Amino acid sequence: MSPEVDNDTLARKTAYAIGVTQSEFTISGQSREGETTYYTATTKAGKLYSCFVTKTHDPMRTTTMTNWVISDAKCTQMKGNKPVAK
Repeated sequence: MSPEVDNDTLARKTAYAIGVTQSEFTISGQSREGETTYYTATTKAGKLYSCFVTKTHDPMRTTTMTNWVISDAKCTQMKGNKPVAK
């Protein structure tokens, strides 16, 4: 089993995905299925996002932790339990 995705990585990738700084949101509700980490991001402005990142193993990398490649965060803005239409 691969290592967990650390909070700094989740925060950095989420900030980029939702377009706010890391200090403008919190992450909660982390769960993991295989190599995918699911979580919720809530901004100080009250916007709610359902997000996930995935990890893939890159055998061409040789150091212990960096042989796992973490995807960009994929986030969908939610209203209640439904996606917000764009």
